[in-house]
Amino acid sequence: MSIDDYIEDELAGIKGEKAMLEFEQSIRYLIDRKALADFDYWSKVPTWTGPETALLLNFIEPREIFKEPARDILDAGKGLMLIDQSSEALVIFDRAIAAGQIPGMSHPLSMLNYAMKVGLTKPTSLTEKVIAVHDRGLEIDAAVEKQLETLKKSTPSVEEDLSLRKRENLLLLIGILKTALIDPNNKTLPFVNQDTLGQWLESNFVDSGPKLTGRGLKYGTLRHEFAKINKLLEAVNIDPEPKLRSKENG
Repeated sequence: MSIDDYIEDELAGIKGEKAMLEFEQSIRYLIDRKALADFDYWSKVPTWTGPETALLLNFIEPREIFKEPARDILDAGKGLMLIDQSSEALVIFDRAIAAGQIPGMSHPLSMLNYAMKVGLTKPTSLTEKVIAVHDRGLEIDAAVEKQLETLKKSTPSVEEDLSLRKRENLLLLIGILKTALIDPNNKTLPFVNQDTLGQWLESNFVDSGPKLTGRGLKYGTLRHEFAKINKLLEAVNIDPEPKLRSKENG
């Protein structure tokens, strides 16, 4: 877009031939001083200060005004419409910030909304660019959130992984005990209490045999699990460690 097209677009919102001429003179002045605001850049800046907003509302590039060494753009341009309007806007924003009506720095849309609230003119192109960036950000956030939700649903949680692992370990233990009980080669099982059972499991299935490490079959782990199992058995009136009954006691 050429400078003339840029001016023409903004002139569409200005009423009166005199105001149009004054606006164009201000824009030409800012162009000559290389101080015309870069709305593409500022629409992407996440926050604006009050003074930055006051200048942007009047097409003035804040980075040129506040750079070091200081430039006399505002003083030299007194009498031009946009320069004078910027001075008024600077006072309004300074006082609003001092009174706590607005923060010293905020989202561009918040600053533009305040400007509209107090009747300050907003550049059409600046407003459109800020809204476009904001809407694009919302679309990206929604897309990312959707992707994360999809990933979350397709990926088991750590808790689910642990729960599945514990279930597999429990089924493995049940399977080993079932096999031991029905194995015709085990005429006499070599354990008489839960301690000897735990030691037998570790000796035959961890230290030797299939060497099932990391499956909860170590004696120390089993002893801890047996303690929890005993409470469940007692809750349903089952003796967790029954003793051999004599024939006399039947």
